[in-house]
Amino acid sequence: MVSNTYGIITVGPVQTLIAQARRTQDLWVGSQLLQRLIGTGVEAAQEAGAEIVTPDPTASAQGGSIPNRFLFRCGVDTSAETIIDRAREAVFTAWRTYAENTHIYFTNPRPNGLEMAINGEIWKRQIDPQYWLEFYSAVTTVEDNAHFGEGVFTPLMQQIGASKLVRVMPQHPDGEPGYKCSVTGEHEVLHNEPSGEIYLSDLRTYWGIVRERQRNSALLSEGERLSAFSIVKRFGHEANQELHIERFPSTSSIASATTRHQFIQNWQAVRPAVSSYLTALETLYNRYKTNPYFAQPEILPAYQGVLSTNWRQDDVLMRLLKLDGDFLYLDHLQPRPLAEHIGGVQHRDIDRRLIENARVALKGLYQAAGITEPSSYYAVMAMDGDRMREAAEKFETAEEYRDFSGGLTQFARNKMLPEVEKAFGRVVYAGGDDLLALLPLSSVFTAVEAIRQAFPKAANHHSISTGVAIVHRTHPLQAAVRAAKRAEHEAKEHYRTNESGAFAFEVLRRSGEPQSGGSTWVRSGISVVDTLTAMRDAMVAQHIAHGLASDLPELLYSMVSNNDPLYARQLEREDRLTMRYTHVEIPSQLRQLTFQRLFERRCSDQYKKMNDNPADSLRTHLERIGESLTNGHGWFDVQALVYLARFLSQEGGT
Repeated sequence: MVSNTYGIITVGPVQTLIAQARRTQDLWVGSQLLQRLIGTGVEAAQEAGAEIVTPDPTASAQGGSIPNRFLFRCGVDTSAETIIDRAREAVFTAWRTYAENTHIYFTNPRPNGLEMAINGEIWKRQIDPQYWLEFYSAVTTVEDNAHFGEGVFTPLMQQIGASKLVRVMPQHPDGEPGYKCSVTGEHEVLHNEPSGEIYLSDLRTYWGIVRERQRNSALLSEGERLSAFSIVKRFGHEANQELHIERFPSTSSIASATTRHQFIQNWQAVRPAVSSYLTALETLYNRYKTNPYFAQPEILPAYQGVLSTNWRQDDVLMRLLKLDGDFLYLDHLQPRPLAEHIGGVQHRDIDRRLIENARVALKGLYQAAGITEPSSYYAVMAMDGDRMREAAEKFETAEEYRDFSGGLTQFARNKMLPEVEKAFGRVVYAGGDDLLALLPLSSVFTAVEAIRQAFPKAANHHSISTGVAIVHRTHPLQAAVRAAKRAEHEAKEHYRTNESGAFAFEVLRRSGEPQSGGSTWVRSGISVVDTLTAMRDAMVAQHIAHGLASDLPELLYSMVSNNDPLYARQLEREDRLTMRYTHVEIPSQLRQLTFQRLFERRCSDQYKKMNDNPADSLRTHLERIGESLTNGHGWFDVQALVYLARFLSQEGGT
């Protein structure tokens, strides 16, 4: 009987390479690094005689992302162990090459480098892949006619899972003494003194010099100090051409993307006001012999449709596109943030008169454009296909699984990526059924709904679930990504059903209590996201008062057992009321009549009298969502959705 040998290789850790990030640049470069490392492993495996089952080795070159694992089948007279050894060596060598190129950039003389002296032992210790890079592999041999899902995929995944549970990463004997990295919090900060022996004042001076010498002032904040590992993530794109991107948009640039788009759309009308603002900003920066611009303009894909063919010849437009999104916010035009961006000057020494001139000019720009300041909130969106492992286990042949995986790769490239970019966002990675992206507050749910509707066709009718974290642009990025992943997990564990995927959200306000909620995509035949956006739009148009969100507890308390009202209020304080730990006593008809009274009280007369009766339609949709769960527990989800609609309509304001 002919037999086949299959293997699987995974590279990580994802948390260290991607999620440990203080800036969007860290996030993006970490994602690109992981893809390059796994891509290098795939190439080495192919050269050693492996047939790659998944993923498509050309996915990255075609504009998509690839996951951090690949599955292969051994060729004739090819050893699985040889393939694994070649792949491991290639991955480790690729990492060392990226690190060495960054080391050269960091130490080479200016202007091509930063000309920084370093402690080489710290660098070698932290870069050595044996102390952090995770490389797992598993192999199985089956008969030629064996069922692929049950005989190959499942055993390989079980072996990989077991390997991750028992492997202990070795620790460097010297440990990590001294002051710690601002990003990882566990590695010693790189410097030029003996390990663990540098004074804090000298460390501050060292990293102050790094900040002055690197050409992108937004890459390194005042007070930030990095380990060798974090330096590769932060500056690797400068040293490695295949990672080169001038800059990934900052959280402020994402949050304000639609505002900049509006400026471009109405360019001739706002150009004089933009010029006045830029002149005021340049006057301020010239006072300290610097300028506020990046070397290259920041062009989101969504801008391409409104930019004229000769836009590069417009000096004012070029200067606007070279500004970070921070400069579109009045709260950035303050002594402390400006002093940090300018560098080499104390906030108390910043010229207040020049700051006020810039603030007045920015206010004039918004007045000329007829818009308000952009929202300070943006969204992190994490999406993941539902029960993808179960889907893989059903395939009889490797070829069927390859076709399925290839279809998901095409979906990521042809649907996920364009929908995010159309919504003024940027993708960190999109690997078929897995997506992480940053989007403006106003358009995130447009992209969410478009992707979730299209996903089942590409995934053999499987659904997808989503987590959305809405955070302030100054919120720690690591915490924002964790919140999105946490919401994604909540969607899968608490809202998803056998028939439908789900979404969950967390709103992390800069002040006040966080809010959360979620739902399956469809309730009683009603699209929940469409209902959410309709509610938001009605509130924006002032057809529905924001006070509706505050009215709903009246309905919810009437649903709670009145035998113990103190317990009900305790549940509310602990944010457990929405978790359905309560007993509902009033009948469905009374619940709906109560909601109808509350809803109509908050609707404008104009809204009630519109053609097609949108007020009645929206109320009916909310009622159907509320009554979609037993004992009326869907009303707790309605409450969360109305709170979210209010937040979206106010763009995070009060």
